Amino acid sequence: MKKFFIVLFFLNLSFAGSFRTSPTKPVEISAGRSVYKWEIKKLILENSNKIQPSINYENSFLRAEMMIYDDMIKKGFAYGNVYYEDKNENIIMKAEEGVYDENSKEITLSKNPKIILKRDGTVATGNKIKIYPEKDTILIIGNVRISNTNIIVKSELAEINQSKNTFVVKNNVEVIEKDSKLYADRLYLDTKKKNQESYTATGNVKIVDEKEGYAIYGNRLDYFKEEGYTRITGGYSNSTKPFIDFKEKNAKASSIVMEKFDKEEKANLLGDVIISQGKRTAKAMWGEYFIKKKKVTLTGNPVLEENNSKFQSYKINVDIDNATMNMMGKGSGIYQLKN
Repeated sequence: MKKFFIVLFFLNLSFAGSFRTSPTKPVEISAGRSVYKWEIKKLILENSNKIQPSINYENSFLRAEMMIYDDMIKKGFAYGNVYYEDKNENIIMKAEEGVYDENSKEITLSKNPKIILKRDGTVATGNKIKIYPEKDTILIIGNVRISNTNIIVKSELAEINQSKNTFVVKNNVEVIEKDSKLYADRLYLDTKKKNQESYTATGNVKIVDEKEGYAIYGNRLDYFKEEGYTRITGGYSNSTKPFIDFKEKNAKASSIVMEKFDKEEKANLLGDVIISQGKRTAKAMWGEYFIKKKKVTLTGNPVLEENNSKFQSYKINVDIDNATMNMMGKGSGIYQLKN
């Protein structure tokens, strides 16, 4: 009987990052059929008479169609409709196959593996999931998809830290929201609070808004959900600053920092603002981009340049759609940008 409980301990551990046994707390085991083959040192639990192999320990529960522990190689296996739930951690794991390696303390879930965080409804899937209970870490490998009520994150690799409630997503990252998509090399996602996701995207950051007709490029994006605040910094490719590309209007706007509050229908362009459209360029210290109207207001010594011509004013209003600039103050008037 002692050997039987040792085997079940390893099988259950393979699906519980926080699973710890206690000699004073019982482990409940059930199965339709159980066989221990002494000659090859294998314990086999099978589904028979509609009784699935299952293990209950405190607030954790494991079941599958078949469970095997191989004492020769120190590995535990679970096959068919593998289901694990930990009510303390509010986590559910599903797969068709699971393997626990006692030597490396590594768990591998394969064939449609899935993790569900009941706290906020986050669901994570991939080609393979590796779990390291002692490090409180989970790796999702290949065709990664992480979703909840607000966003969908796709990539090739994701690392979950259960104790810190964070995701680190890498390689071909794509974040899909209601009206936009974000692409980056790496994404750090914080889910400490329910429906309060904050994240940082770094490396070749690109935000595409098809509805509004623009794309933003930069090296880093920080989004603070609770404050409803987004900040974009750094260059993209050969650019040293983040920029907005209005492809259909042949126009670009760049600045040292770009920021936006969720409650506002505008973005702030901060420091060394440059707007180019065709052969003409407008420069200033600051700018406000009104998203719905597709208009930019430049302040802070704004200058309009074309070839050898230069115009200064107190304020410049740029209309991206109509390709016009309205200069207020010094040199005030309408300057037609159309060729």
